[in-house]
Amino acid sequence: MAMPSSIPYNPKKDKKNSKRKAPILLFSGDKGGIGKSFAARIFAGLLGQWGYSAVGFDGDARNAHLERYYASVFPVGRPYLRSEAGWAQMFDGWEAVADETVILIDTQAGFGEVASQQKAAILLATEKLQREVISLWIADEEEDSVRLFKAAPELAPSDNTFFLMNGRFGSTLAEFVIWRESQTRAQALARGVRELLLPALPIRARTRIARAHAPFYPRPQIGLSFSETIEFDLWWSRAEEACEPVLKKIQEIMA
Repeated sequence: MAMPSSIPYNPKKDKKNSKRKAPILLFSGDKGGIGKSFAARIFAGLLGQWGYSAVGFDGDARNAHLERYYASVFPVGRPYLRSEAGWAQMFDGWEAVADETVILIDTQAGFGEVASQQKAAILLATEKLQREVISLWIADEEEDSVRLFKAAPELAPSDNTFFLMNGRFGSTLAEFVIWRESQTRAQALARGVRELLLPALPIRARTRIARAHAPFYPRPQIGLSFSETIEFDLWWSRAEEACEPVLKKIQEIMA
């Protein structure tokens, strides 16, 4: 499937004079139901708020949330990443994306095994395109999130890697006990990996947004009540603050 033409996400800010190409944001976690697509949707909205254009590739064949919520905002392709043809489609799609446009990739459960098989091709493609990868690993509080992170193929340098704890599973770092006390965490932080805690979206706003398939940004116009709007705005501010290290990394890459 050919990628649609790039649509400026936020035309107010011109990024055409960037010296280096925009990065690829890769959302993984290797488990179903941990919030990979939720994190991708947050960053899809934040990129627009931060003034960047975006193109998405939704590799989740069963639950294509990035496409469902953001296809009306920017182009989203649907490569099937369990086949060689799907990877070829995605690589060709990357090549067609404008230099100043950030690429977002939402992945399916079990992506780690497939990515291990495609690692050489991924690294070669990003090298040829001169695009850096920012790896965002989404985690719950369970042991397997830590184990799978340790076993995952390294598709980005450590200082381009972020361990994102989903706030639906714990509101503070202290609640992610297995990760906090693990040797995997100590070793990762020593290498330059950074950890972020994504705040949980309050249930009322989350339910309304889900039913409307609305993006987080531009601000959803779905008839939120006044109290729901307050909840959403407070949550969005916390989400932006939590994700600021990734913005700084994008700025550093494109400087």
